[in-house]
Amino acid sequence: MERTEIENKIMEAIKILNENDEETIVDGNERAVGHKLACYIAPLFNGWDVDYEYTKTGLEFDSKNNSNGNFRIPDIIIHQRTKMDLSENLVFIEVKIKNKPSKSDIEKLTDFTRPPWGEREFQYQYGLSISFKPNGQFIWFENGERTNQKQFDL
Repeated sequence: MERTEIENKIMEAIKILNENDEETIVDGNERAVGHKLACYIAPLFNGWDVDYEYTKTGLEFDSKNNSNGNFRIPDIIIHQRTKMDLSENLVFIEVKIKNKPSKSDIEKLTDFTRPPWGEREFQYQYGLSISFKPNGQFIWFENGERTNQKQFDL
């Protein structure tokens, strides 16, 4: 699936989130926003699993670790559960309320979109940082690099 199609679907989910749960964004509860957003993303990605704070990987359900072997929890992932191939790990998403992704989030998005190495045996096709205030912002990652930044209106 191309990044533009993914972005359009996620933008549709954000519009639904804003219409149905605007107070969640206004209140600034990052976990509540991430969870509700994952709920709205899921029906838009038929044939994919959409998980919030999913911590397992592979058939043995090992912990989701970065390349250095440190345990990491993504906010939202769009993937095929238990699969390790790049084609089955679509998007790794970090959600922030304010337009400043944390250093930890940038490190996760960079690491999990790089080819497998060290302790990490899988890769996501895309990484995405989504933030909401003072305006909406997407920051995209591919192959361990920041590739695009875009503002959006709520």
